[in-house]
Amino acid sequence: MALVNETYFKFPIDIDYSKATVVEKLGYISDYCEDFYLKKLLGNIEYYKYVDDKALEVHDTRYTNFLTAANFTYELKTYKNDIKQMIAYFIYFDYVQESAAFNTPIGEFSSNVENSTKVIPSGKLVRAWNSAVDLYNIAYLYLLNNIDLFPDLENEEIEKINVWGI
Repeated sequence: MALVNETYFKFPIDIDYSKATVVEKLGYISDYCEDFYLKKLLGNIEYYKYVDDKALEVHDTRYTNFLTAANFTYELKTYKNDIKQMIAYFIYFDYVQESAAFNTPIGEFSSNVENSTKVIPSGKLVRAWNSAVDLYNIAYLYLLNNIDLFPDLENEEIEKINVWGI
């Protein structure tokens, strides 16, 4: 997996990563989430600068600091920037959605076993997504706070899931 490994899968992220197939699937989803959400957060130019830096042996301190969970102050408030936890929440959301169905050569099916009930933990999904969005917004504040280090920042907004329908 890219940035996130099983140590980030804690409440509400309760994935059983003891199976090789689960670990493999998490690896694919982790790579996808890192690419997709960091590209939204940083914008194309800054994201590809980050990817180029990732290939180097000695990393630029701005990316090391960005990826390290640490407190920072923005407009007199203290926040904790935790990119890895943000990605883990997005991974959980995508993993559970993807695990609710499976693909075959003739189409997509949902699991249906006799004497069983399919359970999709929608409450956990909503909490994970909303927690990821909160961390995404904090990461954006971190980037704004350090805009001189990230001059080509082009952020896309991601919205929370409104569970109350208001």
